[in-house]
Amino acid sequence: MADSFYNHNWNPARYGSVPQIRPFSSKPKVVNVPVNFVSSDEASLKMPSPSPPTTVSGADRKAAAIAIQKAVRGFLVRMNVRAVRQIAMEVNEIERKVREEEVKILGNSSTIDTPVDLKGSVGESIEESSIHQAMEPAMELEMEIPASEPAIGDLEVAMGMEMENRAAVESINMEIGEEGTGSKAGEPSEELRGLRVMMERMAGENETLKMMVSRLCETSAEQCRLMEGLAGRVSNLEHVVHRMDRRKKSKGAAARR
Repeated sequence: MADSFYNHNWNPARYGSVPQIRPFSSKPKVVNVPVNFVSSDEASLKMPSPSPPTTVSGADRKAAAIAIQKAVRGFLVRMNVRAVRQIAMEVNEIERKVREEEVKILGNSSTIDTPVDLKGSVGESIEESSIHQAMEPAMELEMEIPASEPAIGDLEVAMGMEMENRAAVESINMEIGEEGTGSKAGEPSEELRGLRVMMERMAGENETLKMMVSRLCETSAEQCRLMEGLAGRVSNLEHVVHRMDRRKKSKGAAARR
């Protein structure tokens, strides 16, 4: 008879009395878990797709070489243009300095007192001879002066003043001779002494004027030499620029063909 108080669900046939140990595998199972970060996603989106290698043809190489040559020639032309502009600025500065010096020399020459009017009149023959004698040194000065256009007007003024001073000196000498014959020997008059002082003063003024004219001639000659050198440099640079332009045009026409 079965005991109803000792009913239980454990079945010894199903569950062995001795626990059994399952065999453990030596190789662990590896599972790959994909991990995606935000920065890596953005980088993958921004990265361009790899492009296949391109082959450069001969026409492309020629076009690239022509572009490089154009850039180099443009750079050289700009350098030459800068040099020409700098030389032009130097020439303008030199011209300004020359004009300032000429103005100073003219200002100094204008301060010289002009000879005063003398008493009496001189005969026509004496006046003609004095003018002829006064023109001889002026002609010599004109032959010594170099061909400089800015100084021509100044030299004409200086030669005119020189002629007037020579004529005045000759007339004073004639009057002194006439008064000396009429007056007594050994008794010089006040007017005669005044004329002598005036002659000495005019002689000093003539020497000063000669020095100024010679200094102006030297300055003009130096400036002319400097201007010739600068003009030669400018012309050489212009020839170089024109030659480069012609070569550029000829090579461009050959490339288009």
